[in-house]
Amino acid sequence: LGAGDSGIGSEQPQKMGKKAEKKAEDMEEDESSDSDSSGSELGMSDEEGGGEEAILALQQTLAACGGYDYDAHADLVRALSGRAKMKELGKAREAFSAAFALHDDLWMEWIADEARIAISDKDRAKIAALYERALADFSSVPLWESYNAFLLAHLTSLPADDAGLAQATEQARAVAERAVASMGADVTDGHRLWTQLVDLELFALGASPDKTRARAAFMRQLAAPALGDALEKALTRFKAWETDDAQLTAAEAAAKGARAGTEERRAAEARVAPGGDEDVLEAWNGYIALEKKLKGGDARVRCVMERALAPCCLSPVLWDSYATLAGASGPASEARARARSAKNCPFSAEL
Repeated sequence: LGAGDSGIGSEQPQKMGKKAEKKAEDMEEDESSDSDSSGSELGMSDEEGGGEEAILALQQTLAACGGYDYDAHADLVRALSGRAKMKELGKAREAFSAAFALHDDLWMEWIADEARIAISDKDRAKIAALYERALADFSSVPLWESYNAFLLAHLTSLPADDAGLAQATEQARAVAERAVASMGADVTDGHRLWTQLVDLELFALGASPDKTRARAAFMRQLAAPALGDALEKALTRFKAWETDDAQLTAAEAAAKGARAGTEERRAAEARVAPGGDEDVLEAWNGYIALEKKLKGGDARVRCVMERALAPCCLSPVLWDSYATLAGASGPASEARARARSAKNCPFSAEL
């Protein structure tokens, strides 16, 4: 299963087989013994999507193992999706989500299916709830970007005199701010979230003479390290919009600092990029250590850890470190992180 466009790895890590209660040292034996009845061995193919017999066999496999076979869940969802069995597909996805943390590509397929039939406010609320559930599993730029786009599309569709415009604006703003707080420090793709925040504030600005929010969004974007030409594009856009010379000078200074921050992280980004020769967990641990050394703050360290968790979601040590760092934001934050760790690594007695 691919990791989508998140820039964190070309393959989703292999999830555990049926026997979720086994300790880590028993997993290799479990996977071998389970392979005879796993979803991938039941006549499934990407092209065919699975026939009725294959679907029934997958359902029986899941019933026999208590639902703890990742491959069988994935194959069942794919089979039902291919045959447009939407009611059964919804139940299968719910069961999959109950048993395992799902990566962003699986959630976005689910959300896309629901969005195709969404017409009412109740439907939109259901989709927003799916985004929230997705982000509770794994936070990623593609998920936040899609969530932002969903809310902004609704916002921009409202007439200027609509009674719900103010509330929709605040909802979109709250999510956009959460997005940059969570993944805006992603040097590879975080700039996309900053651009969405700027877009939102420019839309909300309208004809108002008060440019405070929009200007602040621009300046925060320009201070964020980013690979490629994202910084230069953001600076060019700001210069075309801003008329205050003092603000333009401040923007140049912010961009200069961001360029320096980008260079400090360029080598680490190269090591964790897809297709590298270095061990994935080792590469991410090196990046985490660098971010701590640079002292950019807990938010930057947490962002790197969040990115690392997608390809390294079966590492109890990484999850423990992440949960400990989350604890700095309060016990509720740590509790959520601990719950996520246990769902990803149920074989770890410590977690």
